[in-house]
Amino acid sequence: MVSIFQSEHVLWKDRLIRKPDTYNYDLPEELRISTASGAEVELPWDPETTHFNKLAFWQELDEGYYSLYFEYCNGGTLEEFRDKYFEKLRPVPEHFIWLVAQRLAEAIRFFNFGAEPGTDDEKVPWDVIYHRDLAPNNVCIHYPSRSDASRLPRAGFSENAFPDIVLIDFGLSALESDDDALLRPAIFWDKNEADEWEDIYMMGKILRQLCQTHIPVPIDDDDFNDWGDRPECVRMATVNDYLDAADTPYSDQLIAILEEFEWPNCETEGDVMGTQVTLSGRVVPNYDYMPDADWVADVLLPLAKQKVREYRKPRAGYEPEYYRRLDVSWTKPAKLMPFVYDFDNAPPGDFASGDESSKGDDEERGDGEESEVEEAPEEGEEGDGEDGEESVEDEENGDGEDESEDEDMSDVPLSSSEDPHVCPKPNPQTRMLELDTLRRYHHLRPRFRIVSLEYLVPLMKTISKPPALPIPPPLDDDGSDDGSDNNSESNPDSSDESSDEDSEETSSEWGP
Repeated sequence: MVSIFQSEHVLWKDRLIRKPDTYNYDLPEELRISTASGAEVELPWDPETTHFNKLAFWQELDEGYYSLYFEYCNGGTLEEFRDKYFEKLRPVPEHFIWLVAQRLAEAIRFFNFGAEPGTDDEKVPWDVIYHRDLAPNNVCIHYPSRSDASRLPRAGFSENAFPDIVLIDFGLSALESDDDALLRPAIFWDKNEADEWEDIYMMGKILRQLCQTHIPVPIDDDDFNDWGDRPECVRMATVNDYLDAADTPYSDQLIAILEEFEWPNCETEGDVMGTQVTLSGRVVPNYDYMPDADWVADVLLPLAKQKVREYRKPRAGYEPEYYRRLDVSWTKPAKLMPFVYDFDNAPPGDFASGDESSKGDDEERGDGEESEVEEAPEEGEEGDGEDGEESVEDEENGDGEDESEDEDMSDVPLSSSEDPHVCPKPNPQTRMLELDTLRRYHHLRPRFRIVSLEYLVPLMKTISKPPALPIPPPLDDDGSDDGSDNNSESNPDSSDESSDEDSEETSSEWGP
């Protein structure tokens, strides 16, 4: 079960889980490998380099049942992002694919070598982590708040073009030291062991699918899932052939780096668990063609970092609407209205009888309403003689309601302190007066106005459609943009000094 609530302008997602009976570890997987303090493997988390879903706090409700409070990601999942581009048959901008590649590659490097994002410090010894469910619906997007923005910048919001990519759901994760006999079936349900290639293959699958959102499903394809055969059924070498004239083609570097996740005949033999027969007659599993973790850390990650850095701060300067042309925030799901839990105790309930409460209402109605009370019995006399007689007795005795209720309850035995409470039968006159009040409320209610509320951002119109074509083209081999250096806006935050990250060298095979 999942619920959403708000605390100090931050949305949290409460997830209730149950530890399997066959699980022999003290903590469930999502708590055992998490950002929580005291976890067996504590995932790194920093506001500037968010890569893993923040687990703020948790509690054990009962033996084997846990409540975990994760920070909510407002941009949805990569699966939802991909599907929204696919609905419009629009290509995902290349800068975003490089951004996802960088974040996932940093996560893979941490899983295998213990190097936290933003550092190169590998830990020895290190117990390798296997996510085992690295699917598009377990990678989230989060757009940081813009509380300091008083107006729309000329180039647009960089946060809308380069949001946080957050890896979630470690519910099927494992460590290299774990006993394979205790592992639950994961994304590859017929495997009972954790392997390095699983997370790497799924990372490549996500990146290749993001390059195919502009390719329609063939008419003769009866697969109920539009992405059931993808990305294997479409070679990376052909993705640019499906683009329209106004679209910006993907760069040769991106295509070449993602071709490393393909295997021979993958367009016809799309099962990664399948096999290939080499010319020498040797049977080779398809997953043997996947790159290893060293390639991800030494080749893919440095290249992705360089590309994202060049897109963030183009050497030619910022053209007007630069970030707006790279904006992907139009894919954000509808905003959630959080539930706020009030920790103060509610005031004690009013257990007064219905007669006493209705009597108080009658006294506060005023002279005009008392005349209506006097006219009600006369209408009852004309419509129903029995009701009329009861109303006359009410006027004479003054407490006819109590007597009539006593008569109705005469057959009911006196209740003891242990017997259930029996509510008295409602009085028809009181109910008529209450309905009359509801009818008149439409004319008595105060004036009102509708106010749009947002959290931590100025009241700006939400972006609901993609930017106009064309998007900024891929960078040239020299790292500069295709556009002219003229008519560009310099970056006020740029510095002439290069950081250690900027001077990072890439492999000669993939170097720009």
